[in-house]
Amino acid sequence: MDKKSQYNKFVEGTCKFDEKSAESSGKDDNKKRTVFSKPVDLSVDVMTWKIRMDELSYRNSYNKYFGIVKADESGQNVGRGYTWANYTSACQTLLEGTSQGTFGDRRLKQGDVLEVKFDQTNHRLEYSVNGKSQGVAFENLPSQKYKLGITLGIHNDKVTLLNE
Repeated sequence: MDKKSQYNKFVEGTCKFDEKSAESSGKDDNKKRTVFSKPVDLSVDVMTWKIRMDELSYRNSYNKYFGIVKADESGQNVGRGYTWANYTSACQTLLEGTSQGTFGDRRLKQGDVLEVKFDQTNHRLEYSVNGKSQGVAFENLPSQKYKLGITLGIHNDKVTLLNE
């Protein structure tokens, strides 16, 4: 088994999920929208996750968050970590829930493949959409264990983790 493959699956969450896919409930329930990977060991220099947007809805302003959170985070909203937030009208980066400004060319849509690249050697987080870099979202990340976190909207959003 490839060392990184153990981190390329979902292992905990509040929404419906299995190792490779996650789906929000379709009900107005903020608590059932989040999924996490296993915390990435500090010995892994660069970890990349590819996430396909199978179904996305932006109605009623329910946002989607994609990023990394501290390994011990078990909260319901990934916006508390280092996150790219896709809102109904714009995209922003969030640092522990506080906006850091706009980021990316456009919000994600159905069929897009989002790449989240966590570089522990250079302490940064970068995003790409369909192979096009959106840039480095965060630099100078503290050296500690993190895990991938995703918060979906409530209207039957669905994502799939792809193999590298």
